[in-house]
Amino acid sequence: MNRPLPLPAALGLALLLALPAAVAPAQDLPGASPFVPAADRNGVPAGDTRYQLGGIINNGGKLMASITRLSNKQSYWIVVGETVGEITVLRCDPDKDQATIRAGSEQLTLTLRHPVVQAGTGIGTTAVATADVPRPDAAPTPPLPPPAGPPDVQEREARMLVSDLLDIGQQHRKAYEEAQRKAAAEKKQ
Repeated sequence: MNRPLPLPAALGLALLLALPAAVAPAQDLPGASPFVPAADRNGVPAGDTRYQLGGIINNGGKLMASITRLSNKQSYWIVVGETVGEITVLRCDPDKDQATIRAGSEQLTLTLRHPVVQAGTGIGTTAVATADVPRPDAAPTPPLPPPAGPPDVQEREARMLVSDLLDIGQQHRKAYEEAQRKAAAEKKQ
């Protein structure tokens, strides 16, 4: 059944269809974004852009690397020496935060990206970007002791830990809010 639209509906539809043509073009965005990978002198992105190293862990004496295939955003934890799909992890160097993989017929060395915080000029203007920054030498963290006691004791300890962490978070939030109030009061003076 084809009925003509009432005049107000027809005018509204015409305005809606004409709106995209009337909108001014968007302004150009700044060229340098802190979220874009660092580039070499020729403007080519640093490192391989098809795969990314997400992390390295030691799982019961076996090193595993998290490799992300960027084309479809799939990540895999792969034990050194094993293959998943077309990706084989040849070796991992946790000290350098690097993993060497074979993807198809290519051998690639991937480096873990570390966050870098750049302070802004005002409250709430901190920008976080990722960059290839060498990790400072840190003392190795000793492994956690195995859980002790029966399951009910472990469960109670876990609940207490979560409760303590929530309390600490609330204390940090209160301190942050107080610092914001003090900064606002000093700004008014």
